[in-house]
Amino acid sequence: MVLQSERLVHVLVNPLILFQMTSAGVVTKPYQITFAIGHLSQDADLVVVEVVGAFRFGTLPG
Repeated sequence: MVLQSERLVHVLVNPLILFQMTSAGVVTKPYQITFAIGHLSQDADLVVVEVVGAFRFGTLPG
């Protein structure tokens, strides 16, 4: 069997500030989510989700 992609949807997610306590907090870095929707056969669908990015822990200016 050969996996062939039917559609590709690319979404860029903006960075968010999750919470802040005094001068410390958690900030997420920008990351991208790629959705690749394909099929293995005519009757079986396959959905692949790839997340690229990581969380950044540190202090916020304040």
